[in-house]
Amino acid sequence: MSERLPALALALALPLLSFAQDLLPTGDAAQRDRVEVRGGFAYDANTLLNELVLDLTQGGFVERDVRERSQAALRSNNRLGQVLQLGVHAVFGDSILGRAGLKVMISATHQDQAGLRFRPDVYALTFFGNAGFAGQRADLSGSAFEQQRYQTLGAGLYHARSGSWVRLDVVKGQSWTAVHLEDATLFTAADGTRIDLRLHGTYRSSDTARSDLGAFNGLGAAISFAQRFSLPTRNGSAAHRITLGAQDLGAVRWNDRALRSGPDTAFTYDGITVDDVFDLTGAITGEEQLLDTFGVRPSAAAAWRLLPLHAWAEHSVTWPTGWRMDLRIAQRALPGFIPFAQLTGWRRFGAQAVGISAQYGGFGGLRAGVHGRFRITRWLGAELQLPNLYGLTGPRARGLAAQVGLVFIP
Repeated sequence: MSERLPALALALALPLLSFAQDLLPTGDAAQRDRVEVRGGFAYDANTLLNELVLDLTQGGFVERDVRERSQAALRSNNRLGQVLQLGVHAVFGDSILGRAGLKVMISATHQDQAGLRFRPDVYALTFFGNAGFAGQRADLSGSAFEQQRYQTLGAGLYHARSGSWVRLDVVKGQSWTAVHLEDATLFTAADGTRIDLRLHGTYRSSDTARSDLGAFNGLGAAISFAQRFSLPTRNGSAAHRITLGAQDLGAVRWNDRALRSGPDTAFTYDGITVDDVFDLTGAITGEEQLLDTFGVRPSAAAAWRLLPLHAWAEHSVTWPTGWRMDLRIAQRALPGFIPFAQLTGWRRFGAQAVGISAQYGGFGGLRAGVHGRFRITRWLGAELQLPNLYGLTGPRARGLAAQVGLVFIP
């Protein structure tokens, strides 16, 4: 297991994404036409260990001791999630509508975002079955999961002097799954002869017939923006800048093959009675009969769903000595994501900059990382961020994350 973690971390670091503007710490980058290629992957959890997640992604049997180690770390509120983003962004032009310094922005992205929150009993039932709950009631209430995969294509305006921008995107919905267990309990009799289930929740999904990259299961629109304010400064003093932004403020209409089920039921299962073993129609219970019995048969209908909005606020302080500090607060509309805070300290060396960060929240806990921004040639720059060094220390750590970007400045 230990040798698989560095290999996976390297593979994840290749396509990583950061949607921060000013990819290079050079004074003229905001004024120049440019093309940015960015990618990012972040997975994190507040309790589950990487060894469990890696074994699950590779398929096959997960050893009992691996399952037990993550179970021992569970809390009353457990969270995990992932965000995968790939994008190409271009900024060009020198004036629009007669306004000098107002540029055109075009963008194309691929998004895969998922979040999960769950009770410890959900984990126990999933990985050990209900035998351990003999004579007890398992509580699954409040657990939720959502995953959305979609692509965007959009255009907008970029203000070169301030770095503010706004963009309108057309959204192609690839796939969507959402589960919310508002009230769910499972009681197993001590002798194992009876199960009592109470279930109230919702299940929603896009068309399950096709969910690959080429699937076109929904259509929507979104707006993304960043508004930046520079605070007044005196000669020789630090420069302060405030940024307020949001990404994917919009919704998708999933087509009329989207599925929905809203069970609100309670029933007892104590086995199946067969009157005539030679009557195969009555002796064999099929999937259709079970769906009717449990009251979870889905219906197909079009549905609107909000995109996983990502909103943030950032305060940057830059000193004449080459030091800079960024404080970022963010929230993402996914189950299991709690308010996220990150503090990053940068030191600039000409056109290069290196930094260290500390962060808390999101899908995980306290993390620390390193960052770098580099000018490779006159027309090429790069950014690399590893915000979770702890996740790279071994299979019993939590989380994996990296962000990379290239900027081409003609």
